[in-house]
Amino acid sequence: MAYLADIFNYLNSVNAGMQGKNENILTSTDKLLTFKKKISFWRTRIIQKNTVDMFPSIKNNNEIIRIYNRTFSIIRRKITKSFPELNIEKYDWIRNPFSTINMSSYEFTLKEEEEFITLTTDRTLKIKFSEITVEEFWISVQTEFKKKQFQYYYNFQPHTYVSLDFQH
Repeated sequence: MAYLADIFNYLNSVNAGMQGKNENILTSTDKLLTFKKKISFWRTRIIQKNTVDMFPSIKNNNEIIRIYNRTFSIIRRKITKSFPELNIEKYDWIRNPFSTINMSSYEFTLKEEEEFITLTTDRTLKIKFSEITVEEFWISVQTEFKKKQFQYYYNFQPHTYVSLDFQH
């Protein structure tokens, strides 16, 4: 049973990392993808090197290695089922509208693309973007840039955050 402590420690860490004031679906998806890749990496390491050294509470033995291998397969399958892949690269313009972006890879209308060009060439907004959070930035420009694509950002607002005033 000690092996479960290590696994739950990692799961709790991912869960805690997906909560908070500046967390949104894009950052949470990053954390889930990272965890899924780590699971694959650990599983490969267990199979190829016959070691569970990434789990401090366990000593290597053949039985525990079989259990970990099976457990990782189940965890990866459950995470994939519960959190289907989301192509978050197509939303990189949200995370940093001032980075070099190939506009043709996004589904902007002509007007939206024109607005985006206006937004991304405004040096004052670029400075502002570097001084505040992504969420604060998009909220601050929502009245200027009203096109649907920019409003779409609000679907990515924090859904993992409960008010600081929330008490049990």
